[in-house]
Amino acid sequence: MIYLEYSDFDNLYHDFSRLLINDLEKYKDDSFIIGATVYLNNVILKATSCDCHLDMADFNYTRSKWTTLVNKYVDKESYFDLKERLQTSTAKTLTFNFNIHIGRSTDSDKTKNRDSCLVALVFSRRGNSGKWTNVSIYYRVTEIFKKFACDLILFNRMFNDLPNLDIKEYMFYIPQPFYSTFILSELMDKVFDIEEFNHPDNFICFKINKFYDKYYGENAVESNYHSIARKQKMKKEGIKRDSIPIESLKLFNDYYLEKSLW
Repeated sequence: MIYLEYSDFDNLYHDFSRLLINDLEKYKDDSFIIGATVYLNNVILKATSCDCHLDMADFNYTRSKWTTLVNKYVDKESYFDLKERLQTSTAKTLTFNFNIHIGRSTDSDKTKNRDSCLVALVFSRRGNSGKWTNVSIYYRVTEIFKKFACDLILFNRMFNDLPNLDIKEYMFYIPQPFYSTFILSELMDKVFDIEEFNHPDNFICFKINKFYDKYYGENAVESNYHSIARKQKMKKEGIKRDSIPIESLKLFNDYYLEKSLW
C-alpha cells in the first residue's frame, strides 16, 4: 500500500506525478510495469485543501472535455438531491454515487460497472448536524497524468459548489492507478519540462525521452494516436490552445435555476 499526504490538489498532482517518475523505485513492491505502462497497487492520497489551478488546455483538452466529463459522471437529478441532503440530513455519513457506464461487452447484464473509473463520494462528520468535515473519494481505477488531473478539476468545482461543507481531509482511495510513458510524453512542454527528466539511468525517464524524441523531436514520426497526432499538428502549425481557467467551469447552473422555479 502507498499512503501519501499533500497540502492541496495542485501539490497532490504535481508532487505525486514527479514521485512516480523520478522515484518509482521506492515503491517497487507496490508497482509493476507492462510495456510502456506503469501500474500501482492500493494507493491512498490525502489532501487538506481542494485548491486547484490545473488548466485543462495544458492537458491537450478543449472546453468540450469538461462538458463530457460532467455528463459522464454526474447525474443532474442526483447532484441536485445531494445538495439538498447535505443541508437536511441528520446522518453522520452521506454517499453520492457517480454514474455507472457500461463497457464493451456482449453480456446482456447491463447493471455491471465495467468502465466507470469513479465510484463514489462519501461525506462524513462527527455528529448528526453541522458541516461535513471529511470526504472520501473512491475509485475503481484511474490514469494518473491526464484523466486524474481532470478529475481533480471536477472535484474542485463540486466541492466549491456544494453547500454545508467545511472539509478538513480529502481522502482518495485508488486500488490500481496507472500511467503510460507514451502518453506522458504528450504533456512535456506544458505540464512538465522534458529537461527535468534528463536522467538516462532512470528507466521511466528513459522511456519518456524516447517517446518524446520519436514524436516531437527533429525527426518526428507521425502518430496515429489521436491526442498525440493532434499535438503534433498544433506544434507544427504553431497553434496554442486558449487557457481554460478553472473558475470558468460551471456545474448545471441553468438547470438549478430552472429547478428552483418549479
